[in-house]
Amino acid sequence: MACVNKSIGPEPRVLGGSDAVVNRWDVSAPYPSPQAEQIRDHDHSVLALVPIAPGVLSDCPTGGFVSGCMDRYVRVYNSEGTPVRQLEGHEHGVISLSWTHAAHQLVTVWESSHSDRKSTRLNSSHSQ
Repeated sequence: MACVNKSIGPEPRVLGGSDAVVNRWDVSAPYPSPQAEQIRDHDHSVLALVPIAPGVLSDCPTGGFVSGCMDRYVRVYNSEGTPVRQLEGHEHGVISLSWTHAAHQLVTVWESSHSDRKSTRLNSSHSQ
């Protein structure tokens, strides 16, 4: 396990790993421990995950999550774990993700010898 997504509300728990797999657990499932759904869209280690609150993005009305990967891509998933966007343009692997305070922009940090940062404005429902 390389990263954990702190869920918002009833969202499933999401874990990213160095095996390039994102595991989603429905924590509301009955005991014993629920089976993880595996998302295998990544080509390298998944090092960053952030939740998307419901209503923030128009294509994720019930929320979801964003992943950052060493394959240089940022991927956006809805609350069902379906990919809805893939963001390109990083020169190196994405190692950190964070929303700005008002959740209008996603800040990404990629691996480099310099402290490079990139801010990506996703079309949030708040700005439309």
